[in-house]
Order: sequence, then C-alpha cells, then structure tokens
Amino acid sequence: MSISELTVLIRCHDLPDAQFNEYSSVRLGVQCKQDVEQDVPGDSETALFKFNIEIKYVESEVDFRGPYVHGPKGSRFLYLTWGERITGVWQMFRRLKIHLSSISMDTLFNIENGNMLEASISMTGRDGTPKCGSVSSTELTWVIKTQ
Repeated sequence: MSISELTVLIRCHDLPDAQFNEYSSVRLGVQCKQDVEQDVPGDSETALFKFNIEIKYVESEVDFRGPYVHGPKGSRFLYLTWGERITGVWQMFRRLKIHLSSISMDTLFNIENGNMLEASISMTGRDGTPKCGSVSSTELTWVIKTQ
C-alpha cells in the first residue's frame, strides 16, 4: 500500500453569467468539507480550482482521500458549487458532481511525483443555466501535466 499526494487542477470554461433566476451575484467555487473555497464570479471567462488530494494505492485498487473528496469508498467525487456570498456566508443553490471514477486506471497508475492531474469542463448546461448534477465522462477529460 502507498499513499501519494496529488495536485488537481479543474479548469472551468463557458461560465454562464453572474445572474440566474433570483440570484444576482452568482459565484462558482470548489467544496472543501462543508465550506466553499476559491469562488469566482459566475460571468468569469474561466475559473481555475487548484487543490491537493491523496491517492491510496492498494495492489490494483485506488482510493481517494482528503477534504475536497466526498462520498463513500468506491464512489468518491468532487463538488463544484454554485451560490452567492451574502455578508461572507455561502448560500448554495446548485452543485456539480465530478466523479473520480471518471479518471482511467491507466492515468492513475502513470502519475509520477510532481505531476498534476488536470480536467477541463464547460460550466454552462444545455439550457444555458449553471451546469449541475453529475458530469458524464464524455464531458470531462483528465490529463497528467507536469508542474
């Protein structure tokens, strides 16, 4: 068994707008435990979320850990969260779930120390609103990058 720390970079593009329904100051952030961090305005050209997770390798299996990782073993995921910051308090109205099972085993076993795992995703749904729900593997590509 070995545990490695890995930097993850989520590159978000096509953010819809800073207004949505009754929300006038929409923001997008990454969820760390129960908090939302690194949030940016919903009309930003791009949003970059960079953080570390742990990967635990046991024989031919992989598990993910850390404050940015959610869900039970075997079904781990990351959350990107839509909301507003009202007097410093995060008010969520939607979340996007990125399943870590969308990372191929080949990719996971080819990560070397000092590498970063990067994903790119459009944040506007088909209906033009902030994307939410679970991201399909066809909407997201994971690549290994050197830092």
